[in-house]
Amino acid sequence: MKLEVIKRQKNPELHREEINLEVLETKTTPNINQVAEKLAALNNVDRKLVAVDRILSSFGSTKFNAYAKIYESEELKNKIENPYVLRKNKKEEKEEKKESKE
Repeated sequence: MKLEVIKRQKNPELHREEINLEVLETKTTPNINQVAEKLAALNNVDRKLVAVDRILSSFGSTKFNAYAKIYESEELKNKIENPYVLRKNKKEEKEEKKESKE
């Protein structure tokens, strides 16, 4: 899986960086945790600071568009981010832990 940044914008009021990106070279829809881990590694930040908001695809295409945010701290992320986005990201983390244990 390869990530290509389309647009990167700093948002100092919300203490985060907002990133629009394309996910390339994957045959299946990537899950939130895969995109978050790859984005965290590319930006040299902890995975807990990344919130992937959405991953969109077009019919018949192997290219996916994603929108993610990188926060300055985990406390700010938990305070500012929408609850449903936090739940999606935590759900994905739990599923990855279950798969790694098996």
